[in-house]
Amino acid sequence: MKEITLNQLYDIMYYHLDPNGWWPGRSDWEVIWSTVLIQNLNFPHQKEL
Repeated sequence: MKEITLNQLYDIMYYHLDPNGWWPGRSDWEVIWSTVLIQNLNFPHQKEL
């Protein structure tokens, strides 16, 4: 799998998807807190993919 940068991923998503609604939170509070919680996720098998 080809590695891409975060900026490239953003550009791809912006081109193919509507830029509104990328995040499923309904309010600013939900978006802010879900980003904080996601930072603490652990993907132990990510290198196997």
